[in-house]
Amino acid sequence: MVSDEVSNLQAVLKYCFEFSETKLIDSGEFYPFAAVVKKDGTFEAIGLSNGEEHPSPAELYSMGESVLRRRASSREIIAAALAVNVNIPVVYSPTYPDGVRVALESQQYSRFVYRPYRIGHRGFFKKKRVVEFSEMIPVGTPASFFSG
Repeated sequence: MVSDEVSNLQAVLKYCFEFSETKLIDSGEFYPFAAVVKKDGTFEAIGLSNGEEHPSPAELYSMGESVLRRRASSREIIAAALAVNVNIPVVYSPTYPDGVRVALESQQYSRFVYRPYRIGHRGFFKKKRVVEFSEMIPVGTPASFFSG
């Protein structure tokens, strides 16, 4: 992989972990969302919505996959990430069962990157939500967005 490709993948992965942490601190959960690096090298965050106040995470994830596939096949993007809140499969021996899973892809790279987390609280009178992450777990996976 070329260093630009690595930088692009790192940028979307970093964004996904930082944004998911913000949402976990704010509300204890998050809906699927995406991030891409466009052909011109610019970054774009992508919110997913079906118009419902409490949408199905599976429906939003599927919507995100479709959006990223379409944009990859039309060569609009060079790197993509789709983040979702999951229970990490036990087979990966996660430190905590809850995790952020990022489907991370470019033309020559495809992985699920899991980041186990647990939510705690800090403060005596005003409880503040805090998120503790453990080490990332990368898992090879067939391409989904850049498969064509």
